[in-house]
Amino acid sequence: MLYQQQQQRLYQEVREEKERVAETARRQRAEVDALQRKLEDTHANLIVSVRSEYDTSRAEQDKRHEVVTKLLLNQCILRPTQPPTLSGTLQEQSRTSNTRLSP
Repeated sequence: MLYQQQQQRLYQEVREEKERVAETARRQRAEVDALQRKLEDTHANLIVSVRSEYDTSRAEQDKRHEVVTKLLLNQCILRPTQPPTLSGTLQEQSRTSNTRLSP
């Protein structure tokens, strides 16, 4: 009889320990899932932020490139010693020879 009581008490302790371990595992799984969701959200926000910064930087770079290109083009056009272009040369020839140029 004493043996059976002791055995029952040990079985009860084992069941309680199993339940405690299972509850701890459920809690830890919930924490891991929450952290996983938080990490995924943070990662998605980071991607949006980096993409936005990249697009902004790219737009600024394109704008600077356009400004520099226009400045260089203006410098070439406004130079007094600029060599004549092909179309300018042909126009000069047509004026001097009084002939029509065919397209």
